[in-house]
Amino acid sequence: MTRRQFLAQTAATLLPWQGPVLDIHAHLFYHGRTNEQLLAHCRALGIAKAVLLPAEGSMRPTPAGGNEGCVALEREHPELFVRFSSADVTTPGAIDRIRKFLKNGGIGIGEQKFPVAADGPEMRDVFELAAEFRVPVLMHFEEG
Repeated sequence: MTRRQFLAQTAATLLPWQGPVLDIHAHLFYHGRTNEQLLAHCRALGIAKAVLLPAEGSMRPTPAGGNEGCVALEREHPELFVRFSSADVTTPGAIDRIRKFLKNGGIGIGEQKFPVAADGPEMRDVFELAAEFRVPVLMHFEEG
């Protein structure tokens, strides 16, 4: 049983929930899952809206699941998906890349999952960009 299956089954038994289900953490091609499988997953769980996180540079491979892939899937299914923008902040041009995908419809920045300090210069640049666009930042924290 996966973590998502466990949480879905537990929530279903504890709460008589009738409201919309929001998935705030969806990746394209996660563990090889196709877009069709992601759509089936969303339908099976009754998800009303899912936030696509490009994870560009933090998950391998990312080309199909990067910013462009998220834009394409959102355009195919605007009723289901919104998206964030992401880029590897340890590489040149990352802030410009994130800005590009915020300008064309991204509603947040993330998932930022890179080996930098949360209060370091790379993330300060991200936070300044987030303030400029008035969007949230989703960061992944990991020990070790």
